[in-house]
Amino acid sequence: MADSVALAEPQHMETGKLGRKRDLFRSYEQNKESELAEAREARRYYHDKQWTDTERKKLRARGQQDTVRNRIKRKIDVLVGVEQRRRRDPKAYPRNPQDEQSATTATMGLRFACEKNLWEQVASQAAHCGFTSGIGAAWIGIEADARGVNEVAIRIVPEDRFFYDPRSVQHDFSDARYVGEHIWQDIEDAVAAHPKQEKELRAMVDSHGSSLTTHTVEEDYAHLWGDFERQRVRIVQMYEKKPLAPAMQGFGWYYCKFTGDLELEGAWSPYKDTYGIPEHPYEAWTCYIDERGQRYGVVRTMKSVQDEINHRASKVLWRLSTRQMHTRRNALLDPDETRR
Repeated sequence: MADSVALAEPQHMETGKLGRKRDLFRSYEQNKESELAEAREARRYYHDKQWTDTERKKLRARGQQDTVRNRIKRKIDVLVGVEQRRRRDPKAYPRNPQDEQSATTATMGLRFACEKNLWEQVASQAAHCGFTSGIGAAWIGIEADARGVNEVAIRIVPEDRFFYDPRSVQHDFSDARYVGEHIWQDIEDAVAAHPKQEKELRAMVDSHGSSLTTHTVEEDYAHLWGDFERQRVRIVQMYEKKPLAPAMQGFGWYYCKFTGDLELEGAWSPYKDTYGIPEHPYEAWTCYIDERGQRYGVVRTMKSVQDEINHRASKVLWRLSTRQMHTRRNALLDPDETRR
């Protein structure tokens, strides 16, 4: 994303086409269900939750400790450390000798934006998400500060909130037809951002809204677009690649923000590439992609070894803590001989 422009109010909405966008979002959830479940389990393994409830129950029944010697966390932390040590500050290079001053100015601007947005922390989090869950993503765009001035903003996108075209197989998602994120937002924040749709938003929470969702990270809110107890609504922000106007060739990115059956915003993306084509504001990467297009991190390779370490350590500790004696067959037939 070379150049960005200030966010503008949506000028038009694609009425009647929201159902298709909802279908695209469901397509991701349904086609990537196993990938999402694996990523969720990978995060559990990183956070020392490596025994199932059934296994813990069996261990407690025989007085055995559910030992965890986490090698996965150690490996991922080392990889994140390597990324931090190899990281370099952004630098703009001149195209021609007379562009030296312009390149220096651009470099200063890039570094200022990175420092203001704590880029080092965002980069480390994105690397950690990629190594653990398989996908690391960041949002780079324009936001108004407290003074109302538009500034460059960079933030991490949680790996369980980022979604994409399930047909994409490139590590940088360059072949994806749509990308975006979904969030749970407090109803008051949603109303403040979209006052014209206040009635519809509050009605959605009151009625719980309904839409099909199989997202494994939303098990507590399955089949809901509204969370009644905490007064929240599920909002989807999607960028879709579409053909440009007949006067222009190629494809651009169209932005749509919706919740349930309600479209909140819709317009061509305000972010432009070098040639002025609408671009989406996400930068994402994938650690590994298997033959089925499933994205995963380093946990898949280490999971079986980690289970072996835990089971072996637990068994050894249990054996050491129990009273037992090993003898040869028929060695204790004569008590007097045994006493000697």
